[in-house]
Amino acid sequence: MLSRRHPISARCGHQENKTRLVGGSVAQSAPWTNHSKAALTRQYKKGNNSYSLVLGGGAHCARAASMGCWVSSERAMSNVTSHYGSGGIVERILSAVPDARAGSLAAEQLYPFDQLHGRELIATQDHAARLAPSASDRVLDIGSGIGGPARFLAETYGCSVDGVDLTPAFVEASRRLTEFCGLSDKVRFHEADATRLPFADDTFDAAICFYVGMNIADKAAVIGQAWRVLKPKARLVWTEAVLADGEPHYPLPWAVSAVASHLVDRETLKALFASAGFRVDDVIDETGDHVELALKRANSGIVPSPAQQQANEIVLGAEFVHRRKNYISSLSEGKLASLAVIVSKPA
Repeated sequence: MLSRRHPISARCGHQENKTRLVGGSVAQSAPWTNHSKAALTRQYKKGNNSYSLVLGGGAHCARAASMGCWVSSERAMSNVTSHYGSGGIVERILSAVPDARAGSLAAEQLYPFDQLHGRELIATQDHAARLAPSASDRVLDIGSGIGGPARFLAETYGCSVDGVDLTPAFVEASRRLTEFCGLSDKVRFHEADATRLPFADDTFDAAICFYVGMNIADKAAVIGQAWRVLKPKARLVWTEAVLADGEPHYPLPWAVSAVASHLVDRETLKALFASAGFRVDDVIDETGDHVELALKRANSGIVPSPAQQQANEIVLGAEFVHRRKNYISSLSEGKLASLAVIVSKPA
């Protein structure tokens, strides 16, 4: 599915119901508004029918593009942090949250704005349910960004969470937002390189890594570190865009060109986990979910509210529109696929 924050509009007269099923229960959608003005259009064929996706801006795959971007050289790391660092993050998010007040902020109020990865809150709920941590578990979030999934896990399951991210501005924003939500006793954030995690062996009961891999040059090192810090029997949910058939359209959300994009194919990614010692329990192809939601958004004419768009632009700004269009084009043409890989560390 597409991220809920991506403006997708079409010349369509009907309104989508604002309430929908999320993770088996009814959840209220974020504030959306209807638009008829087209932005960028992409043709998509399903069966014998053709559809037009009209795409605006947003923050799909933002964790890869702006948060957990680990590469091998110090110079590249500096480029990543300077490119994706942004000032005034907390203030800009709070200004977009209705009735937000520091000290009385609920984690749920941030969910429309802080789930900066593919399929957003829906994906967080789905993948968290696959981990199903207990209140006594300690969970690692690799590429924690501004802390949305970490706060969701702590709020929903009562577990403790450690998030690691390379970008100082996002680590600081994560800490402040978490403090405002009253979750600092359960959620901690660390400025760290995922190829050298600052934790002892066998520390965590579970881990997540959402849409970070496309920016990781040394995937083997990061996956090896995840194996090291996870306890035996622990599970890891790793989501990533992978090569499918041909070269994708650049620029993409996580890279301007192929030089900065570290894509691999499905089998290579599976092999990396197996080589590190993980058991690959499941590989879920979510490409159809992304494209189907794009069609739904396009045919309903639903786009984010101005407040949501303001929060999204914290990550990549207005230039993200073209990158987003290319990502959806690459998915719909079969050049890329979106996978969720579920692995576990043997006992």
